[in-house]
Amino acid sequence: MSKLIVIAPVRKESERVKRKLLRPFAGSDLFTICAEKLARLNVQTYIATCEEEFRAIAKHYDLLILERTRESIESEKADIIHNYLRDVDADIIFMVNPCCPLLRIETIESAIEATRVVADGVLSVVECRRLIFDTNGNVVNRDPWVVNSKTMLPNYISANAFLSFRRGFFLKNRQYWSFTRGNPERFSISDVEATDIDTLHDFKKAEDLWWKTKCAAGRE
Repeated sequence: MSKLIVIAPVRKESERVKRKLLRPFAGSDLFTICAEKLARLNVQTYIATCEEEFRAIAKHYDLLILERTRESIESEKADIIHNYLRDVDADIIFMVNPCCPLLRIETIESAIEATRVVADGVLSVVECRRLIFDTNGNVVNRDPWVVNSKTMLPNYISANAFLSFRRGFFLKNRQYWSFTRGNPERFSISDVEATDIDTLHDFKKAEDLWWKTKCAAGRE
């Protein structure tokens, strides 16, 4: 049976928001919120980091550590960012993005089970029933002349919440998937769960959604 592990790669500094994962958010911070969820998974789970602030929080939640290099946290190339995968004992990697605080633990668990079935990998996506244009202004929808969102065939936009892939394929090809049909498989999540914090404006938007979601859950 293929061995699957969960990894949350983290780094302290961000180009757009200083100390993004450790900034105050909804009475906590993005990394701690993520760590709390990962600690509940019944899967071998790692934090990939080289920075002490993350190590301390990970230790508190009994999460394992994968050591990243300084080059890894400063690069924008996937094979360098994840160069620690060369020494990992696993066949399938499931990565979670700590910048998506509204992603539910139940969704992560379901996506892990889906990964075990399809093995070659899954990608979180959000359904889109709007017209989509490429950089040349061409409509790329399969049914471009139907503009009613109720009847338009759906397209799917990648979300940054999570993804999974075969470690061996990634190390050999320096990319997660072959992008042939079904590689990766889509795993649909809601717009709310796909909320990804990149800017200071995103912090405010996501925090408002966080409290609304919590209040709604309290009324159920």
